[in-house]
Formats: sequence, structure tokens, C-alpha cells
Amino acid sequence: MTAVMAYMLADWYRPNVKLDYPKGGTGAVIDALVRGVTKTGGKVYTSAHVDQILVESNRAVGVRLKSGKVLRARKGVVSNASIWNTARLLQPDALPEYLQEMQSTPQTESFLHLHLGIDAKDLPADLQCHYAVVNDFKQPINSPGNVIIISIPSLLDPSLAPAGSHTIHGK
Repeated sequence: MTAVMAYMLADWYRPNVKLDYPKGGTGAVIDALVRGVTKTGGKVYTSAHVDQILVESNRAVGVRLKSGKVLRARKGVVSNASIWNTARLLQPDALPEYLQEMQSTPQTESFLHLHLGIDAKDLPADLQCHYAVVNDFKQPINSPGNVIIISIPSLLDPSLAPAGSHTIHGK
């Protein structure tokens, strides 16, 4: 196990530690972003697949949707796709230095995220928020099946699960 991983695991149990689960779940973050966009006059489009990011004078100025509709940006274009998927949306001759950098960025290895809802009635009262299983501390953390991390965010924010239940996040 790396020193970084050991520090991360130890950090979870530090007194007064702050964890990274937003109150109300990740949906609350999305709702806040939508409120911020619409409050300033912006529009949020859902199920609007982007076919191409439009670039003029080395600046992203809008997008063309698969439907053919063009949406022009006043200040810029933000992509929440991976850098490799974003690169595929750019015209081949647009932003060549940026495209080269994006395409040469190595991808991280994949890993599984598992999200579950469980009945909490038979769980111990002293349940912790985080658990980690490390099969072999001498192996890298990215060795297949070596590290499993389980979090139970509904212990911190009960609104994330119905009464008598918990949410489980495993990776």
C-alpha cells in the first residue's frame, strides 16, 4: 500500500474530520448548479446530445446538438464529458495544441463503483461510515481485487435513505 493510501485511510478516523458527502446527496449539488445557471438567465438542457463543440478564433463559442440545433455561448463552453470524449467533439483542426494535450493524457485504470440500498434493522449501532479491506499491504492499491472501500454516507446524512435503511457505496 502506498503512503498516500495509508494517509487517506487514517485521515477518515481523525477527530473532527470533514467528509465529502453533500447533504441531500449528489442530486443536491446538481440542483444547486441548475439554480445558479437559471438565476443568472441561463438555460439547462437535458437529453440534448452534443454533436460538435463549435470553435471560432481558438475559442469554444457554442455547440451543435445532434438534432442540428446550435446553441451559442456568451462566455464559454463547459464540458462534463471525459477529456477524450470532449476531444472527439472538437473539429479536427480546432485548438490543435489543446487537442494534442487531451489525446496524450493517459487514462486511469478502471474500477467498479457499486451503489446499494440496504435494510438497516440488523446492523450494529456503532457502525462506522468507512471501511477498507486491503488484501495485501505489499501490493499496489490498484492490483486487481487488492483494495475494497465501503462507505455508508447515510450515517452522516439520514436523508440519503428511507427510514430504517442505509445507502452503501463500494469501490
